[in-house]
Amino acid sequence: MRIAFNFLFILSLSTQTLADQNANQDENQNCLEKRYVFDIGSGSTKSKGYLVDICQNKLIKNLGEVNKAVRYQQCISSSIDKSSITEECLTSGLSALKAIEQEYGIDCGEHKCKGVATAWARNAKNSSELLNTFKLHDIHINLISQKEEGELGFKTALSDPYLKGVDPDKLLIWDIGGGSFQLSVQDEHDEIHTYEGPWGLFNFVHQLKEDFSLKGINLTKEGFFNKNELKEILEYTSHELGKDIQKDRLIVEKLKTAKIVGIGRIMYMGIKYELDLTNPISKEEIKDLIYEFAGMTVSEAQKKYPKLPDHFAPLIQQALILVYGVMDGAGINKLEIIESTLTDHLVLDQSFWHGEVTVAQQSF
Repeated sequence: MRIAFNFLFILSLSTQTLADQNANQDENQNCLEKRYVFDIGSGSTKSKGYLVDICQNKLIKNLGEVNKAVRYQQCISSSIDKSSITEECLTSGLSALKAIEQEYGIDCGEHKCKGVATAWARNAKNSSELLNTFKLHDIHINLISQKEEGELGFKTALSDPYLKGVDPDKLLIWDIGGGSFQLSVQDEHDEIHTYEGPWGLFNFVHQLKEDFSLKGINLTKEGFFNKNELKEILEYTSHELGKDIQKDRLIVEKLKTAKIVGIGRIMYMGIKYELDLTNPISKEEIKDLIYEFAGMTVSEAQKKYPKLPDHFAPLIQQALILVYGVMDGAGINKLEIIESTLTDHLVLDQSFWHGEVTVAQQSF
């Protein structure tokens, strides 16, 4: 009788333990959520998929990355009024998002899909038309201010393992996109201060060619700038960018001692990875590369640097000129570039996912 009782008691404990385990498994499964984050920039639409434990607000794993080239800022700069997205770009933008969904094998109507739009959407007077179209396809996009873009960049960099243990007061985070760039630091009140750079890769090139045409210098031909053109181009870029950066007292003060860290796809993929550079990267290295490309065709550049993709290879020299112009104009001798992107911070940002949008944001 005692044996039977003990057996039943042990069996009940085992059953309860198994039930608890199943309950925990169910609870764990309920905590898991797939999130797809979009950074709709001025030159490309970037996206990353993540598996997140929403109960602990913790990243479990990355689910992949898909990016599509959509030249929004180029469309705006070449539009009739220089402030509108063309019909062609409207179509291309939506097609890019649908292609990204297809590559992930998802339908955003059944998954969490959200993102931000940056400089191009701030620059275009009809960006709401496109963002509303995205919303109809269950992709909700917040238009963020340049200040917020700088804050996001700073927070993104801080969470990168590369900068673990680095004092935030000793950092300057530099992000370049297709329509603007940001230099962000932390002030004495632990608030993030951002210098809002006027140019990104695409509007910089447009402005450069326009200003030089007024001097009777034609820079509109295809291919890289030649060595005879570069001296004046570099002087122009450094002067135009440096004169305003030097007016920002906090940035100027931080530049004396801060570690300069570049983030974003143009910085990491376009320059560090595709040109096989190692940290720290000096201003002179950037200048040497600019002149190296001056003697090449695009196909020759890709042969020497096989990681350069077709969509970015024609732009590599222009990207380097913009980076050099900021470095020379601001007095930056070297920088380090890390892989972090804005989506890495946004995926765990509670206010972003729960719709707590600031006044400076417009949610479409």
